[in-house]
Amino acid sequence: MRYLYKYPLNAYPYNDLVATNRARSRYEPEYELIDTGIFDKNEYCDVEVEYAKADAEDLLIQITVHNRSAQAAKLTVLPTLWFRNTWDQGSGPKPQSRPTQRKLGCTRAIPSLVILPCSATGPINWCSPRTKQTQSSCSNGPTDPLTPSAASTAM
Repeated sequence: MRYLYKYPLNAYPYNDLVATNRARSRYEPEYELIDTGIFDKNEYCDVEVEYAKADAEDLLIQITVHNRSAQAAKLTVLPTLWFRNTWDQGSGPKPQSRPTQRKLGCTRAIPSLVILPCSATGPINWCSPRTKQTQSSCSNGPTDPLTPSAASTAM
């Protein structure tokens, strides 16, 4: 599976979208993001996400970002590791994180190790979706079940 998201580098025109669509009747077409003109000057990034599945427990994800603008832009990419929550029902242990320099490894019952490598040059952060507690890369903090949440890099 593969998808492409066009991420505008300028302020998102949320108020324009809401106001214009509110003023339209149900017989008029929806006012879309492309209709706002936000992509007219090529000030956006293409974020391409590709998924490949080797077997039931082996999923590969590649995220590629292309800056289509003439000027450099800073972009935060938020890949996520998802685990089916079986630990609240007592069916298995909570995943435990093990950060290293350029990857985050998480252990759980099956498979025993899940690795999220990263080639970004900026800091890697992660957080627990339940507590929203953020940890820094390679910290000696607690090894609670953590979800990798951000890899920041200047493009």
